[in-house]
Parts: sequence; structure tokens; C-alpha cells
Amino acid sequence: MDPLLLVVGWFAGIALLWRVPVLRASAATEDSSPAEASRSAEVAVVIPARNEAANLPVLLRSIAAGDVVPSELVVVDDGSTDGTAAVAAAHGARVVSAPPPPPGWVGKSWACTVGASSTGAERLVFLDADVTLASSALRALCEEHDRVGGLVSVQPAHRLERPDESLSAFPAVVSMMGVGAAAIRPPRSVPAAFGPCMVTWRRDYDAVGGHRAVRGELVEDVALGRRYHRSGHAVQVLGGGDLLTFRMYPAGLGQLVEGWSKNMATGASAVPVHRSLGVALWIASALIAVILLARALAGDGSLLVASLAYAAHAWQLRRSLAQLGAFPLAASLLYPLALAGFLALFARSIVWTHVLRRATWRGRTVELRPSIEVGTP
Repeated sequence: MDPLLLVVGWFAGIALLWRVPVLRASAATEDSSPAEASRSAEVAVVIPARNEAANLPVLLRSIAAGDVVPSELVVVDDGSTDGTAAVAAAHGARVVSAPPPPPGWVGKSWACTVGASSTGAERLVFLDADVTLASSALRALCEEHDRVGGLVSVQPAHRLERPDESLSAFPAVVSMMGVGAAAIRPPRSVPAAFGPCMVTWRRDYDAVGGHRAVRGELVEDVALGRRYHRSGHAVQVLGGGDLLTFRMYPAGLGQLVEGWSKNMATGASAVPVHRSLGVALWIASALIAVILLARALAGDGSLLVASLAYAAHAWQLRRSLAQLGAFPLAASLLYPLALAGFLALFARSIVWTHVLRRATWRGRTVELRPSIEVGTP
């Protein structure tokens, strides 16, 4: 095994995920009492929802308990069969029922388009149904958007409740590395976004074509972020920190496999070559460390050197995951299990998205297009 590759790959991981910029509440908000902080904002919150009856109550209660009340709160019922509409209405949201997606549309982009067109506020906030907001989160989102404009995208911090959810460890780290926002020298604007939380002015959304412009994309957030970036609008990517959290795939291992399979290979195709090379070097280095330790335990090679290499990668992964959510310590100490899961998921994603050219998500089979985004009509 090449020791140079081992070392270079390890440092590539540090350079690609140095520090995740985090959404933070302003000092004024933190010092305010709930009564003083409470106010309304001219912002439309749009929540696309397909069979989200279990998740919506938590999100909608967190919005209702916030120190900023959105002027419009819309849940788009995207063909749900589990009572999503009734749950949303019971928690104070206005429910808009989306008709079946037209030919060439992917469901989430269609639901977001329907939701945005049903509102009138100048600022749009798109939230996934599995997100939970702290009381100051919506105010912090608006303040951050006032500061930078363009598209503000937040990847919520991961909450995990089952051991199998730790299989998201490597995909979560690789996703943040690929975006570039956490690099040691991050760009001023990144050419991608995370879909669980996005904030934009309506005029900018309309100018870039909104979700209509990426209507055929399975990974619509990456394509929409790239469209903003190419149109000269800044794209800011942040971590959720203590303000936004989510359970990415709460329905079990099947949902996790299905979700990452649709995301990984398509998202990887949007990553710049130099960053893709850095990610590949980091993964190769982590794999080499595992192989060295296995050989050393079998009596082939230095156990001390192999243990140090393994410990260095376990520490690095722990440092990265701590910035992305509440991953257990075991996810880092036993990282070969998560790494094996990642490699299997990535291989499955390549087969489904680049060979079979289709993916299944939330009961829909989507035929994939060859391009990352489409033009506006």
C-alpha cells in the first residue's frame, strides 16, 4: 500500500471538510424574551409533502412555537394516501392539493412549483416535512438571507434514533465535501444546494425559472443551486447547527437505501473534477487504513503503524460528523461498516441512475434524463 496515498488522502479529507458554516441566531434574538421576539414576517413557507402525516406535526408545531410567524404557511399534499392533508390542516397550515405531475416532471419539483404559485409573499422558504426548527430558526434564516441574498440553503443537523441510520455517515460527509462550502478555502458561492431548507426572494426564483427549470431532475436541489449560481445569484450553504435538525430517513433501512441510491451518483456528477478527486483520495485512504489494520492483525505488517492510520481516520470522521449532527461515536470507531455501506450504496446508485436510468422514491418510479438541468420553456 502506498503510504503517500494514505497521507495525501487523509489531508484531502481535512481540506474538503474543514469547518461547516452554521446558521446562527442573532445576538438580539438570543437576548429577547419570547414575548418581545414574537412578530410576523412577510415570508411564505412552502412544505412539499407526500405521505408525511407522521412528520408534519413536529415541523408545524416547531413553526408555530417560533419567534417569527410566517405570513403564509402552505403544505402541498402531493398525492398522499396517509391523511397528510388532514394532519396539516389540523396544525394550522393551508393545504394545497397538487394534481398528478405533468409528463416530464418529478414529484417534488412539481409540488414546490404548485406551492410557490399559491403564495404571494416576496420571500419563499421551502422546507422538507422531516425538518424541525428551533424557536429562532425562521428569524435567523430571514436575517441570513437579508445579508447575502440569492439562495440560502441549510442542511439540517442529523438526528439519529436507530443504529442503521449511521449508514448515512459517509454519504453525509461526502455530500458536504462535494458542495465545497466547508472546505478550508470555500468559494464565495457554491454551485449546488441542499433541498431540506432553501430561502430565496420570489423575484430571483422566478428569474432563474424556479423548480420548473429543473422539473425533470431527481436531485432537484443540486440542479436548482447550480442554476442560481450560473445566473449570477449567490448560493450560500450552511449547516443547521442547533437551529434546524432532521431525521433524514426515519422510515427504516429500505427508505435509506432508496433515498441515497437516488441521490448519490446524480449528485456526484455535479461536483467539480478537482473536488471529486479529493473525495476519491480520502475514501481510498480510509480504505487503505482498514486493509493495513486487517493485514497487521493477521501478522503482515506493523500493528502500530496500522493502528495509527486507522485511529487517524476514525478521529477525522468523528470530527467531521460532529459538525453534521448527532452521529454516535460507534459510527466513527467502527467506520469500516459505514464505509462498506457507502460503497455498496454508491454502486447501487450508479446502476440505477446511469445504467437503468430510473429510480424509485416514495412509490413513484422516475425515468431519468441525461442532463443535470433543463432550460425554461
